[in-house]
Amino acid sequence: MAEQILQPDKITNGIITAMLENSWHKNTGNSIVSIQELRGLHESLLSYKNKINFGEVAENIYVPSINEPALEVKLVEGINDFIANNKKSNESKREYVTLFDKQGFIIDDGIHGSAFGKYKYIYRSKGHRIIWFETGEIEYYSVYSTLDGTGFSYVCESVGERINLNKQVSNLKAGGAIDPVIQCHDLIRLLTCFSAQYNRDYTLEYLLDPPDVRKISDFSLQLQEEIWNSILALAKEAITIKEGSQRRMSLLRYCIALMDSMEIEPKANQVLGLFEFYIERKSPIDELNLSEFMRMMNGMETSKTVSIKADTYIQRLQNINPGKQQAYEYEECISDSITVIFDGFLRNGKNQTNINDGQKRVDMVFENVGGPGFFQELREVYDIYCPKIIVEFKNYNKDPSNIDIDQLAGRFNKRIGEFGILICRHVNNKEALWNRCIELSKNGRGWIVVLEDVDIINLLQLREANKNNEISAFMNILFDKLVY
Repeated sequence: MAEQILQPDKITNGIITAMLENSWHKNTGNSIVSIQELRGLHESLLSYKNKINFGEVAENIYVPSINEPALEVKLVEGINDFIANNKKSNESKREYVTLFDKQGFIIDDGIHGSAFGKYKYIYRSKGHRIIWFETGEIEYYSVYSTLDGTGFSYVCESVGERINLNKQVSNLKAGGAIDPVIQCHDLIRLLTCFSAQYNRDYTLEYLLDPPDVRKISDFSLQLQEEIWNSILALAKEAITIKEGSQRRMSLLRYCIALMDSMEIEPKANQVLGLFEFYIERKSPIDELNLSEFMRMMNGMETSKTVSIKADTYIQRLQNINPGKQQAYEYEECISDSITVIFDGFLRNGKNQTNINDGQKRVDMVFENVGGPGFFQELREVYDIYCPKIIVEFKNYNKDPSNIDIDQLAGRFNKRIGEFGILICRHVNNKEALWNRCIELSKNGRGWIVVLEDVDIINLLQLREANKNNEISAFMNILFDKLVY
């Protein structure tokens, strides 16, 4: 194995930085996490500040509102409780909340509001949670909750997918990867942003963290800093070491792009340290590498505001011929195009992603965690479960077939979601293709919207004009074909 270039991070004993570098080495953009790596990370989480990462996690909650005492009575009881115990009593917690019998933390929180039954509930939500337990299990759950006139209920239901780090041969696939599959980028993103533990005084806090108590865990903040320490140490080498500098610049581009996609920036003192290094340097500087590095860092600041030249993307698209020969060029062109088109709506687009425990692969997957617009409305207005948006590209000379529609629908599942986009060059028999998509949705097999070259061109022009509302309206018009 090649010598590691990235300086090992201290908080995980170099596991995270090694995972980053290995993903770059394999040129996959996102490698699969092994059981050995997960075990090492588990030890790091356990040893950090006397297990501060792990705390109580609710499995079920039911708080009835029937025969509740009057508000003024509850206020007096609460004040007396505080005076007597200097904190809120745990008696009501034990009465209403059933905790898991082991401590853990929620590493992936996919809870979202549900529009189904709106105005019949004060609040209703569903989604998924992945819980990492101190005993070495990582388990996947579906979560349902309601808040209405009868009270508050919360149910955490196992979906049967779990990773047991204590078993020697459990959950292993070929090459030592675990089942279900966890990808490197996904795990790093989750480990750099999970919430700190706090004492929950209200049952609703097991569902939603109020802004006044929610904060990123110390472990996550230190991991962010450690990763940037390694990246900036790499930058110092890339701008001063002649031998191997291009390999270092390639890895540097990869790491900075990843941190930018996760919206994790270096601290001011880390950047100042780099400038001090530049001022006090004793080795000659590679000015070209330094200039490129500064452009990459400046790009992190400006990438949040999309500014594109639509004609550049359009010309690139129109220069690609339909057919197998240029299928790869078409995939690259369209993935770049829709990344900028849906910037602000979708995040962290990944190409050629394995799903369904590695048994299937999709051309592109986005995370549906962006701001207001069409994709948010899918979740909140139409109650479509779509934490991920799946995209397939077809560089055909002919119309996509029923097999292509069924293939995309076959990618949907309870973890990824049930909405996809099929992108192709041109559709002659639009009625037949859309009827197949309508039939699919009516049968409860998911929702698929079709985009052609002409649609991509229109959307690029709207993006160039920064017309987010019009982009949403455009997608809604297409989606309405499935609804009405």
